Amino acid sequence: PKSLTWQVPTSLDGEELIVVVDNTGAPLGGGNGTEALRITVRLELAPPITPVITDDAMGTVSLGESLSLDASSTPNRLGQQGAFAWDLDDGVDADNDGVLTNDVDATGSLVDASWNLPGVKTVTVVMTAPSGETASTTHTITVEDTVPPVARMQTNGTLVSGGWRVNVNDEVEMTCASSTDDHLVATCEWTVDGVP
Repeated sequence: PKSLTWQVPTSLDGEELIVVVDNTGAPLGGGNGTEALRITVRLELAPPITPVITDDAMGTVSLGESLSLDASSTPNRLGQQGAFAWDLDDGVDADNDGVLTNDVDATGSLVDASWNLPGVKTVTVVMTAPSGETASTTHTITVEDTVPPVARMQTNGTLVSGGWRVNVNDEVEMTCASSTDDHLVATCEWTVDGVP
């Protein structure tokens, strides 16, 4: 043929390649072996599509606190960077499609994120290159509940300076229901005169 298109298979990734042109008449050549031969070799590189995620909090953030996720250090020497779509928590299926890592919670190479539940969050970014190829990578963020709860006690006694007043032998009902935390109040532990 006068032209030939050949794609390097994945099995030759990283291997040195040599182009050999045969100008002889046999067995596969197209000439007599003596005439000058001119060819043009056009090389099109398929750049690696390898997204990279970094964050500005060393992988740990407090509950409700914002951090920046950055994919701009993704290799781009050959213009392979494209569109970035972020799934910020693989524990949540925001689009209810049964796949936990394909929600589009944010877009762009740099996004801000925060979480309202503590735990280890797996962030996934999917990059779509200008060629249409896609690739993804994940990044782990640990969300910590670092703010102590605020304990509040209420009772049916009469409020006085420094506490409550009740009559002798009256039953006293106490509750901690108005206590607060930036996540949740798990339990209330009570002591009476220092005794649990």
